[in-house]
Amino acid sequence: MEQQPDTVMDEQQAQQLLGTLSRHRDDIRAAYLHQYRSCALELTRADTRSEQEQLEFHLSQLRQAQSLLLGESLTTPVTDSEKVSTLHPVKQLPNILLSSTLVLLIALLAVSGSQLWSQSQHLQQLQLQLGDLKDQRQQLQQQQLALQQTLTHSLQQQNEERLRWTNINQQQQDQLQRQLSLIEQQQLASQQLQQSLARVDKQLYVERNQTLKLQQQIARLNQQSEVLIDELCADSATTSPAMDDEMFPAYMNRCRLLWSLASD
Repeated sequence: MEQQPDTVMDEQQAQQLLGTLSRHRDDIRAAYLHQYRSCALELTRADTRSEQEQLEFHLSQLRQAQSLLLGESLTTPVTDSEKVSTLHPVKQLPNILLSSTLVLLIALLAVSGSQLWSQSQHLQQLQLQLGDLKDQRQQLQQQQLALQQTLTHSLQQQNEERLRWTNINQQQQDQLQRQLSLIEQQQLASQQLQQSLARVDKQLYVERNQTLKLQQQIARLNQQSEVLIDELCADSATTSPAMDDEMFPAYMNRCRLLWSLASD
């Protein structure tokens, strides 16, 4: 096989080759894998030896660019996964894509579960606040009842002593006015509490709906995960050595079990 001439690559050329300006290691590796898979796929479609040699040289340049951006030695040996990707790209590429898809789906499930837990915690806090507001309302109602009873008693005393105690009557009228003012303040406070309770009830209703939607989303994701696992198993069966119809159901069951254990 004719070897391409060695070239000295700088950092800018390495970034252009991988198609990324990021300096994060994970971003560099992701860009490298993307370019590597694309080139490996083109290698499987090459018709001439010249095209194959050119694509193999491009794979070597990709490895050199990654090593340069990661600060690794250029003599770092090619990993087994890269060797398999170069020698058997048709078989390796579907497995990589399948694994990436499953990881993405599991990540979505984890995020949805975290959101559901956060909504549940927030719902519990709102329920505690609702309990406190109800206790405050009950206390205000008891105080209001006690004041009303006191007012009634004062009015009775006032009627009994009106003829004899004019001055005391005036004082009691003043006291009555103060109590009425206090009752009005408490009634206003009770109305405000009622409004607060209504807002909390409305917020609880919204939170319950959001929680239900999240649960439904998780259920849909679980269903999609099962469908995806079936599709993954069926796709992997086509890349494996040929099997007869009797072995296919057993292979599918074993594949589903392995994917389920991996997702757990």
